[in-house]
Amino acid sequence: MDKEDSRVYYIATIVGAIFGTNRFEQDVTTSPKVQEFLNDLNANSLEVITNGSKVKFLVNTFNYLEDGYQDVHFIKRKLEEVTASDIANQLMVSTMRHSPTESLYQYMSSVYEPLLVNEQGNLENISPQMKNLLGSLKAGLATTLRKRSMKRTSADEANLEGILSPIDEIEFWNDLENMNVQSGTDEKLRQKAENLNKHFSKIAKPLYEINNMKLVKVNDLLDAIYDTVDYIWTDDKIDPTYGEDRMKHFLKICTATIGAKVEQDLNDMDVWTSSFSDVRMKLNECMKICRVWKDKLVDLTGTLWKTEGNKWKGKTYYDSYLERLIARLNEIFELRCQHDELMRLLSPEDQNRLNVESAFEPFRAINCFYHNEYQSSQWNRAKEQYQENLAPMEREL
Repeated sequence: MDKEDSRVYYIATIVGAIFGTNRFEQDVTTSPKVQEFLNDLNANSLEVITNGSKVKFLVNTFNYLEDGYQDVHFIKRKLEEVTASDIANQLMVSTMRHSPTESLYQYMSSVYEPLLVNEQGNLENISPQMKNLLGSLKAGLATTLRKRSMKRTSADEANLEGILSPIDEIEFWNDLENMNVQSGTDEKLRQKAENLNKHFSKIAKPLYEINNMKLVKVNDLLDAIYDTVDYIWTDDKIDPTYGEDRMKHFLKICTATIGAKVEQDLNDMDVWTSSFSDVRMKLNECMKICRVWKDKLVDLTGTLWKTEGNKWKGKTYYDSYLERLIARLNEIFELRCQHDELMRLLSPEDQNRLNVESAFEPFRAINCFYHNEYQSSQWNRAKEQYQENLAPMEREL
């Protein structure tokens, strides 16, 4: 690779990191399009697309991504020369992965709305006009995704495009019922949607409000979801029956929503510096929610639905994210218990001398609830560092 122009090296490094391979380094470093983007003030964007074997570069334009393709794009923040010393601040880097509509929806939900809330302190500090615009944009994007799915597949239940949360599933059937009421195109499908909506209506409001819900109320929501999906699975008025693959997906996105709520509540407190009694109480609440939900999933898909008329044909539902979350909660609990035991055994003077308060410092630099491979390795390194910090304290006892 030609490293004389470190700007090109910067582009190539990011492309390699996002695509997971360095095989396109030479393509990047020799591409006239990359040079055009870096050196032409009128070149505002660069998109790099690959199907795994070939790579394509586009300047000032974007392609709709077909299945099997990946992209990464670079956008200049200002109309100015891109310099080697400031390139990281001058360029915005992103990737689309799916359709523009789905990508924008995901960015709105997962990136920009939370950042705006953090910037303003809380949602109440955002101007009413801004809140209305954000809400309208998110709702419009979600509706577009659902309706596009219905249009492409005639509401084929096997297609789950746009069903990214439990609310999306509920809105999907609401849209389907209303669409067929207005058009009169499929009375049987409209009737199925109506019957499903009668059940979903019992959990719609609490699911909408889960982010602001007290943790103790989540247990009531678990019961309500359990009853709702059981009624949906066994209701003989729902014809054809609710598909097993669609139910697996609904259970998965419900699990993700519940897990996100648990993580949110734990992140609202510092589990490493808050008093052990407070942390223990919060962790116990969170572990109870996760374990109760796991038991309900096993009860439905491993017992009840194995014997009903609409029989569950697959294995007992298993959610790897839920298992990892439970394991991480247990680890945090054990670490805090171990630390609390030391605090009780060491005198205040020894605690100060050994700097006991800094023992959890390795964990404060990471998000404890990320579960990808990189974050797991960070967690393991933090635990090793913690044990090293703990060794002098244990020798004192």
